Amino acid sequence: MFGITLKLKTKNRKLDREMPLAITLITLMASSGISPYESFRRLRTVDLLPATSDQSSRIVREVEVLGKDPLSVIEGKAASSGSSSFQDLLSGYVATVRTGGSVVNYLESKLRSAFELQTALAKQAIDKLGMIVDAYMSILVIAMISFALAVSMTATDVPIASMPPINVMSALIMIATPTISLFFIYIAHTMRESTIIGVDKMFRNATLPVAGVTTAIMVLSFLPDLRYIVSSIGLAYLLGIGLIGASILPMIKYERVARLNISAERAMPRFIRNVTEIRKTGLSPIRCIIQSARGKNYGLFTKRLNSVADQLEWGVPLRRVFSSIKDELRSWPVLINMFILLEVIETGGGYADTLEALAQSSERIQNIEEEKRSMLKPYVILPVIVTALLSFTTMVLIQSFVSISEQPLGLIEQLTTTLSLTIILQSWMSGFFIGKVTSGAFAAGFKYAVLLAAVAMVSIIMTSQVDFNFGAVIKS
Repeated sequence: MFGITLKLKTKNRKLDREMPLAITLITLMASSGISPYESFRRLRTVDLLPATSDQSSRIVREVEVLGKDPLSVIEGKAASSGSSSFQDLLSGYVATVRTGGSVVNYLESKLRSAFELQTALAKQAIDKLGMIVDAYMSILVIAMISFALAVSMTATDVPIASMPPINVMSALIMIATPTISLFFIYIAHTMRESTIIGVDKMFRNATLPVAGVTTAIMVLSFLPDLRYIVSSIGLAYLLGIGLIGASILPMIKYERVARLNISAERAMPRFIRNVTEIRKTGLSPIRCIIQSARGKNYGLFTKRLNSVADQLEWGVPLRRVFSSIKDELRSWPVLINMFILLEVIETGGGYADTLEALAQSSERIQNIEEEKRSMLKPYVILPVIVTALLSFTTMVLIQSFVSISEQPLGLIEQLTTTLSLTIILQSWMSGFFIGKVTSGAFAAGFKYAVLLAAVAMVSIIMTSQVDFNFGAVIKS
């Protein structure tokens, strides 16, 4: 039951996310003389709007297979939809048709309100993500410091009520901190989505090499012939080096894809605006696209737009032109805006007013995404500072109590290694949490994982090189 409820919530959230662009397409088609019901028929095949496509298929199926009245079907879908945005769109459309109002005017007003709502929801989501980041960092700091303090007090034979053995506590912290990270990563996953399609496949492909490296390092510590490697470098540092090394290649792959697609996202509104302004001079829509695409101010997107211009000059059909763009780019806003542009022109609706509406829509989408990125940037700095302070504080605390410990030296070394391993592993995992929060993609977390793991290792190494003999003060 819980799984079904969660699936419905996810579907409704995706539908709400797609609504501004779906309404944009329906509005532009309505401006070209195409009815909203006919727009739903076209939306069935738009795989870039999967949730909207699914709902459109349901509407069309009931009309064409069961022979029901389109307005009655749309009204019924409005009543049963779990998405408030989709419900408002359908119910308002039915009411407008039945009262004899202007469908185009209604859709245009709905389009404006959809983007206003999207902007407000984006700001709320950023505030919630900020709270999640603060809570995650606070819980990690409290957990690690509490553990270090508890085992240190145990090591010094200070009487503490009902304290488990150090080995048990070490195993507990090795399990507890990754579990905390996975929990918060899941929360971030439900709240943030990437604008780049399919990049999480990079993350899944990279998990096998990372798991292999981690397993190989752990096996080294159990092989007598190779144990000298672990003892000379240190198991914690060896793990850190392995995790960083395994993360570099997927980090580079993702950054190449992200750089191209983010550049395209920033250039797309400017390209559509150029098409719109040239169209106002009376040039044909196709010639407007060709002339606009020949511009040199689109960054990494320039090469792809030049390819579009070449294909249109050769007489390649619009759908094949879009397919070629889809093969090269993964940015959802870019692809859907390009699809709408070509779809509107193909259906004979490439009027200046229609393109003006599309240009405004594209600019609003880009403004929302840019605002998200700028507001989430500070949350990259916070984990770096917390990781450095956490590594430093925890190791200083252990170092101080070790100097007055009554426990065997081997147990103390095991404790220090366990804490170092936990801090480095935890820092590496935190990178994926930050990547998901700031970019919406787990693959974006590789660069943060490398950064945080390196910060943790440097902090631990620097702490081990200085004698913080606070234990002498305690002992005296």
